[in-house]
Amino acid sequence: MNTEGRRGLALLEERLDKPETAEQIGRLLDRLGAIERSLERMETAISQAPAAISMVADVVDEAADRAQSDGVDVDARLRHSLQMIDKLTEPKTLDAITGLLERMEKIEALTSMLDDLPGFAAMMVDAIDEIYRGAESVGIDIDARVRSTFALGEKLTAPEAVEALDEVLDPNAIGFVGMLGDTLARCQKLCLERPEPYSQSLFGALKSARDPDVRRALGFLTMFAKQFGQGMERRHNQLKLNAASDHES
Repeated sequence: MNTEGRRGLALLEERLDKPETAEQIGRLLDRLGAIERSLERMETAISQAPAAISMVADVVDEAADRAQSDGVDVDARLRHSLQMIDKLTEPKTLDAITGLLERMEKIEALTSMLDDLPGFAAMMVDAIDEIYRGAESVGIDIDARVRSTFALGEKLTAPEAVEALDEVLDPNAIGFVGMLGDTLARCQKLCLERPEPYSQSLFGALKSARDPDVRRALGFLTMFAKQFGQGMERRHNQLKLNAASDHES
């Protein structure tokens, strides 16, 4: 026996001399009967496996034949199933499913809200009906108000109305309106502070025309009158064109 063999034999003898090894060998010997019976059952199962597999194959073939006769393409279903499994096991799909499972409590709460939605909708309908009846009892025709609101919305969204609103909402126009409002408020305050209502004679008005501030205001009014007159003319011509177009159509 070579050196490696003698060393291995020495290690084996050393391990067999240990108490725990003797105890383990004892337990193994006690279970030899049970191990032998298990091996016999395994041998019997292995000997019967071909027949069992053949029986299962026959059952599967029969089920496939029945499905085929019913117009079911089993091969196509299997391919689709494999494709579905492939998609379900993709990392992004698994992440989405995990996120969905983590939100199950919120989904359940939302489902409960959806279950209560028909009752809530019925309650809102009853409330609206009550509002209608209350409005009608005081002479308010809500249907007419709604029609008027839609008619107003149609007019406000017309191209010419939008164009006019753009001009009205111009920053310069808004600034001027603000200045005009402030001027009117200060003028009213100054007039009300007088013991008697403020009045001005024709001679006084002519005399006030020497004031630079009054002349600026008069100049603005003159320019406004000119521009407003030109705008009136353009508007008049446009109305005539619209009337002629409506008549032709």
